Amino acid sequence: MEWTERSWFGWDRWNILSIRCLTYAEISNSGERIRLAGLNKEHEGRVEILHNNTWGIINDYWFGYPGANVFCKMMGYQYGGLPIYDKFIPGQGPLWIDYIECPLLANDLQDCEFDWTSEKDKIALGIGPAVVKCRTEPIEVPEVKFRLQAGWRREILEYFKDGYWGYVCGAYMGTSEASMFCHQLGFTHGGHIIIDVDEGREGQNENRKDIAPTILKNIECPWNSVDLDQCSEREWSYQDNRIICDSHKRDLRLKCRSKPFPEYDVQLFGGNSANEGQLLVKYDNTWTTVHSDDFSTKNVAVVCRQLGFRHGGEKNSKQSLYKKSPFWLILKCNGKEQNVGQCNSIKTQPFSPFERSVSVFIKCYEELDPELQMTVSLEGDGKVIVYRQGETWQICSSRWSDFQGNSLWDDVSATTVCRMLNQSNGTAIHIPFDSREGPATANNIQQVYCPRGTSHLGDCFYGRLGFKGYRLSPWAPGDCNEAVMHRTYRGGVKCSK
Repeated sequence: MEWTERSWFGWDRWNILSIRCLTYAEISNSGERIRLAGLNKEHEGRVEILHNNTWGIINDYWFGYPGANVFCKMMGYQYGGLPIYDKFIPGQGPLWIDYIECPLLANDLQDCEFDWTSEKDKIALGIGPAVVKCRTEPIEVPEVKFRLQAGWRREILEYFKDGYWGYVCGAYMGTSEASMFCHQLGFTHGGHIIIDVDEGREGQNENRKDIAPTILKNIECPWNSVDLDQCSEREWSYQDNRIICDSHKRDLRLKCRSKPFPEYDVQLFGGNSANEGQLLVKYDNTWTTVHSDDFSTKNVAVVCRQLGFRHGGEKNSKQSLYKKSPFWLILKCNGKEQNVGQCNSIKTQPFSPFERSVSVFIKCYEELDPELQMTVSLEGDGKVIVYRQGETWQICSSRWSDFQGNSLWDDVSATTVCRMLNQSNGTAIHIPFDSREGPATANNIQQVYCPRGTSHLGDCFYGRLGFKGYRLSPWAPGDCNEAVMHRTYRGGVKCSK
């Protein structure tokens, strides 16, 4: 039997005298000894760890599902365990581990990231010791590994993996991934991704530590995928520090369709040829202008594909030539759609005299355009040099290069460059550049998006950054956002045969 006195400082000051009868499991061959204490249950209780010959506790704030899993396995429970957040079991001894982060499949403390704290450290106000329930039998594996859980606004998607239900991060995903998820749930007409933070709202689970981890993220699915096995994990994706999956900020909500995607006609209006002009979409049988806000280079790929062009393209923004549109359309696509009606988000927006009223203009490349004649070379550090019409260009790869995170320099674009050099695959590298060492305004490719499978930069899609110079062609000189931070990056590659 052990007893401890715990003080609480709130509106009143009071002490708790707690007595515990120990029934615990512990092991001695893992480098550290661990036991469960505080409850009259063999497989459930407060986690205690022996360090420096003294039993101490672990902070439950950072102690999530992976931590519970690894400690239960260390105590001989082969099926892992779960954290318990609704039970406070006071204990004595120092706070040995204040922060710990483990992968879900960890089997030992050596697989985790943590630091031992000082023996003088005690439990801070509001922090409780970690409590777990270890599994004594395997969990039943569901036939369908996706499910929807009701949330504040829409359904939250959960995924079952390695014995746990966890969350899906929707970063970089669109209707191709949503449609695969919906098909798994029995909806065959496709679906849409909804991410609260991208709509200016705080997510339901944002910054919570007392829920299951994110166990599926950064996947990419070809169009018409019906199973997760047809998708791949985007390990090559350069992670923009605003497009993250940490802290449940982008837990995915899913909206499955009850009828097929609509199909909308598109045209390029007022251009000098059929392959360029102002983008118009026939929405509700009315030709409608498209606002340049949030219109990414991936949208250009969808438009050019729908119009039957086989190569790349570019976008810029100008005052509208078409005067009969009743409102703006706001489009958000992820590049793989076959028709703009399949884009993840299509919204109308009324005209306003107080906004920057600029429309999207698109050029889809044809065989004789200069972009199809571009060549490339690599400098000694791997930096990509692009040759176009007698001029040399570098590629922006700054983390801030695209507000939507849609056109960042990644391995797919790097592979395109390597194939132009008769190599097979490429890895994107990001070479530091200080604008104070050279001219800020130069021949910089500010945005580039290459679909998977491209073998020439003429089959990629181009745009400009932000508001500055938005009316200019992507092939006009510009900086890589050095006005925001002096130290940015230029795109480089490492090719493999």
